[in-house]
Amino acid sequence: MALLLENSPEFLISFFAIAACRGVAVPLNLDYKGEDLRFYLGDAAPRCLIVDSARASLALQAAATLPRPPLVLVNGPPVAGTQALADLARQPPDAALPAGSPDDELIYIYTSGSTGRPKCAPRTALQYWWEMDHVIERLRLDRHDTIFCMIPLFHNFGAVHCMLAPIGSGARLVILDNATPFVLHRMRALRLMERERVTILPGVPFQFSHLAGSSGKVDLSTVRHCYAGAAVLASEVADAFRTRFGVPVGVDYGCTEVGGMAIKLHDDGLLEDQSSGRAFPGVRIRILDDAGRDLPPGDVGEVVVASRAMTSGYRGASEEGSALFRNGYYHTGDLGALDAAGRLFLRGRLKHLIDVVGHKVSPIEIEDVLAAHPAVSAAVVLGIPGSGNGDVQVTAYVAARCDCAPEELLGFCRSRLAGYKVPQSVKFIREVPRDGLGKTLRKREALDARVVQQSEPARERELAR
Repeated sequence: MALLLENSPEFLISFFAIAACRGVAVPLNLDYKGEDLRFYLGDAAPRCLIVDSARASLALQAAATLPRPPLVLVNGPPVAGTQALADLARQPPDAALPAGSPDDELIYIYTSGSTGRPKCAPRTALQYWWEMDHVIERLRLDRHDTIFCMIPLFHNFGAVHCMLAPIGSGARLVILDNATPFVLHRMRALRLMERERVTILPGVPFQFSHLAGSSGKVDLSTVRHCYAGAAVLASEVADAFRTRFGVPVGVDYGCTEVGGMAIKLHDDGLLEDQSSGRAFPGVRIRILDDAGRDLPPGDVGEVVVASRAMTSGYRGASEEGSALFRNGYYHTGDLGALDAAGRLFLRGRLKHLIDVVGHKVSPIEIEDVLAAHPAVSAAVVLGIPGSGNGDVQVTAYVAARCDCAPEELLGFCRSRLAGYKVPQSVKFIREVPRDGLGKTLRKREALDARVVQQSEPARERELAR
C-alpha cells in the first residue's frame, strides 16, 4: 500500500495500520508527479494508494495508466473515483489481524535516484526494529524526550528518527505539518520547538541553514541533541546555527539500504573535527582497497558496512545492484577513512570518480576548489563522454553569485589543481538541482535543464597556455 501523504498523524496511523495487517508500506516522495509517480506505482504495484486531498486528482491520473489501478484513498474530502480514508477507518474489522513474523517485509523504500534509476530496498520488521534500537540507545531516548519532526516521514531518516524511535522509547512526537517551502515556515517551526520544549532535533542541512537565517529571539535551550542527515552539512551552516541559537549541530551518516551507520553528537567531544562520528551500536564499518583488503587507519578506500538493520538486497535486483551486497556487507560507494579512534572521515564518492587519461579524478575535490572562488555559490562536476573514442570531458556546472567569466574560473582551478583535473568546460546554471532533502542530483539532464550560459570547450586554450 503506497503512501503519498504530508507529515501528519494520518501518515503514522496508516503506516502502523498497514504493518498490523502484515501489509507492506510504500512511502513516496511528495515531489513525485506524472512520469515519476507512474514509475514508482508501476514498480511497486500497490493495491491501494493513500493520498492527501490536494494530490487526489494527480494520483487518479497516474493510477489510471497502470494495468491494475490501485484503490485511491483520500485523507480529506474524496473526489470522484476515490474513497475517504476516514470512512474506511470507521468500518469495523471483518476479520482478526493475521499472525506475522519479524522477518515479514514491512516497507519498500526507494533509493533517491540521484545518480541513476531508483532501486527498491525492502526492509523487514526485524531490520527496522534493530535500526530503531540503535537510535534509541545512542541518543539515550526515553519518555521524557520530545522529538521534533520537520523532515519527511517518507524518507528513511524521518521514518526511523521521527516515527519509530518515539514509539520504541515512549518519547513525545511533535510534527511540523504543511511545511513546504520550509523557508516560509521557519519561524512557525522555531516557535513550536520553543513552546513544546523540544529535546531532540533531527533535520537536513538546508533546514538548519534557513533556521539560522531567521530573525527574532527564540529559546532552544531544551535541545540536548541536534543533528543533520541525508546530505552533507557545510561547516558554515553548523557554525551559523550554533551562533544563532547556542545549539551545536551533529551529523548522522546513513543510507536507504542500511539506515543509520554513524553519528556525531556534541557529547562525543568531536564536533570540531570533520568526521561523521563513530558507528552506531550494532554497526560495523570497514575501509577496503580495490582488492577488498582492509586498509589501516588513515588510508582512504571504499566504505563498506554490516548492520543487523540493512536490507538483504534490492527487489528485482540487477547483477550490478546485487554486487553491492557481498559477504554480509553493503558496499556504499563512498570513499572514506577510519582513524585509530574509529571515527569515519568521508572523502567523496567512488562511483563519481572520473577517469581522465588513466587518472582517477574526484569531482568533489574540483567542486571544493570552485566553491572557494568568491563568485561561486555552488558547483557540480561531471565526467561527460566525448566523441566516442573513450575520452571524457570534465565539465563544471557552476551556480554563480555574480558575473564571472569561464576563463577566470578555469584559471583559478589551474592555479590549484593538477592539469588533468582542471575542467575542460564550464556551464553556468541557475541553481544546483537538489531533491527534497537537499541532496545534489548528479544527473546530466537535470543540470543541463538549468544551464543559462556556457563556455566553449576550453582544452585548446589550456594547451596553448
